[in-house]
Amino acid sequence: MSDSDDWQSASLAAATDFAVRCAQLYSRPPSSEPTLVGIINTLMTELWDRNFSQEEIRTAFQAALDDMPRYAAGEERRSNFDQKPFTHLRADLTSRTAKARNIRRWCEQHAGFL
Repeated sequence: MSDSDDWQSASLAAATDFAVRCAQLYSRPPSSEPTLVGIINTLMTELWDRNFSQEEIRTAFQAALDDMPRYAAGEERRSNFDQKPFTHLRADLTSRTAKARNIRRWCEQHAGFL
């Protein structure tokens, strides 16, 4: 597996874990505070505390927002049947990522035999 593949796998795992944790927190807020707003605001400050520049943070958030219509294909939510964030997708995504990584490793190890 290349460094790029490792980085992309780690990036997907980190984003997936973060999203699942956000959904879990969202499902049981301690008060009437806007939960996701607070989480994203805290994420922004944590990035800044780790020496990302304001411009890097702003650009990353804006690029993600700009890409949302393409990814969401015009839908407001992933599911129109359930209006709450999903907390159950992590295992499935992690499992698929692990399977893909294992297949890629096997192919790399056996490339001379194929």
